[in-house]
Amino acid sequence: MNSLSVVYTNIDVFLLVLVRIASFIFVSPVFGRRGIPITTKIGLTAVLSVVIMLGFETFPDVAEMGSGMYLGLVIKEALIGISISFITLIFFTVFYGIGQLADMQIGFNVGGIYDAQMQMQVPLTGNLFYLMGFLTFLVLNGASKLVFLIHSMYDSIPIVGSSLNSTFYEIFFNAFTFTYAYSVQLILPLILLILVTQFILGVIIKFLPQMNVFIIGIPVKIAISLIILNFMIGPLFQMMEVYFDRMFESAMMLIRSLS
Repeated sequence: MNSLSVVYTNIDVFLLVLVRIASFIFVSPVFGRRGIPITTKIGLTAVLSVVIMLGFETFPDVAEMGSGMYLGLVIKEALIGISISFITLIFFTVFYGIGQLADMQIGFNVGGIYDAQMQMQVPLTGNLFYLMGFLTFLVLNGASKLVFLIHSMYDSIPIVGSSLNSTFYEIFFNAFTFTYAYSVQLILPLILLILVTQFILGVIIKFLPQMNVFIIGIPVKIAISLIILNFMIGPLFQMMEVYFDRMFESAMMLIRSLS
């Protein structure tokens, strides 16, 4: 039996698989980016759905369900895909948060770049951190790991019979607290050195009151910040590797909580 006949024979199951994977793909900070054409997202969703279907040893019997119960399954599948993809989105959007903190200290907070995915203006340094994080994610073969997450969803979470574990909300809370704490570690060296620079400038201006702080201070802060960021790139890549490992660990814990 070829793949198309398997899909056609079990079209009701295929639609449920399609909904879960589509929900994951379109919310994902990697596959769901607005720069990716909608046809590519739909094609990827369809291909992954067929591959997952071909891996089923048995198919759940949903043909005898009423329309109301089947609709409930569709909603449940959508929520499963969204929740697992959302936890990865949390780890990515935190880069904009630490960039906002850095921009407030550097003096870039009056500027910004429009991000098509977030549909909002994002901080300059935040965009830099996001690009660094995204490139690190790709170098670490993160896209393949996301596909593995999709496969793991069907290994652990059946289409019929899954239930919500009490640890579900705790995993989200731990993800929020971890990203907040780790983001502080990422940006703390830059903020501390900028504060030291501001203190030194304050002392200089105290002894040289004729110096204009806006003319001298802001360019000096920007120059020092760029130098610091240049030296931070290497350690940041290493820290981001640990960061993304924790992201996938949290996603797997969430999958197990839904099994």
